[in-house]
Amino acid sequence: MAKDESTAADKWNEQTLDSLMAILQADLPKRRNVCIFDEVLVHINKRLPLLLSSSNGLDADPSKIQAVKHLTESYIVLSELREKSFEERKEHTPSFSVVPRLLYDQRGYLVGIVSAGTEKWQPRYRLYKTNDHLNIIVVLAGFNQDNLTVEMERDVAIIRGERSEPPDACCQSVADQEQYPIGSFELLVSVKDDIDGNQADFQCEDGFLSIKCPIRKYVKKRFGGPAKAGN
Repeated sequence: MAKDESTAADKWNEQTLDSLMAILQADLPKRRNVCIFDEVLVHINKRLPLLLSSSNGLDADPSKIQAVKHLTESYIVLSELREKSFEERKEHTPSFSVVPRLLYDQRGYLVGIVSAGTEKWQPRYRLYKTNDHLNIIVVLAGFNQDNLTVEMERDVAIIRGERSEPPDACCQSVADQEQYPIGSFELLVSVKDDIDGNQADFQCEDGFLSIKCPIRKYVKKRFGGPAKAGN
């Protein structure tokens, strides 16, 4: 949500509220119990380092871009403002600006983020989790196993590929009518769990890339100490 009466608020706040309502109303039978406030914080802190840059145009320090609960008021604020009053926050001069590499469609919706220092874009994705597996679903219309690669590490999936212009497209696209990105992309999906990349299952079908990874299980082992009764 952008500041009230700002240009950004006029353009995006209504879309943000519509998106939140769609999420809250979707798939009611399967919805898990969540603390909305904490979920919002987790989501914000994943995205802010991608959306903001420092005032000199360089990538911002992620440790300084953390949203937290205000200590005394019902607000989510940057960590450096957690003790500031509302009046002080209104007068605060931000040290960050929106990165110039965000991609929007014709209606103003965010469709991707160009990687820093490159012309690469990032597709959208979602994470799903069970007790045993983690499933990463990436929206990749027009891709198959021949034009993308996936590298699995202990706590991250690295997905790369390139989308070419359609073979029957005209030589030049129409200005202001570019609804999806063309060219190379690179997406790094970090996860909190320790995944077993060697056992990952990949499927690319109907415009979605699905990566299903087992979550490693660890059993506590004990050595030494007094023997238990009955042993």
